[in-house]
Amino acid sequence: WSSDVCSSDLNEINIAADDAILLVAKLQDVENGIIDSSKTEAFLCPKGTAVEVYSTTLHYAPCSAKKGEGFRVAIVLPRETNFDMPNIT
Repeated sequence: WSSDVCSSDLNEINIAADDAILLVAKLQDVENGIIDSSKTEAFLCPKGTAVEVYSTTLHYAPCSAKKGEGFRVAIVLPRETNFDMPNIT
């Protein structure tokens, strides 16, 4: 899952306070704006684990690892994520 295009200042960190499942796929697997869902992989992120998610990794929101239970995952985003978009002329 590593990439030579990855810049650590664009990555995010997921920190699991409870067991959670991360669903990820490689950005390189997108073809014509579409990804084959069979290329998605699920990973257990145990309670207390921090995971760096590269900017070249497609990912869904984490989900619970235990049926019927909630979960908590802290997401640390790069600076200026979700700020106003720049004006492009």
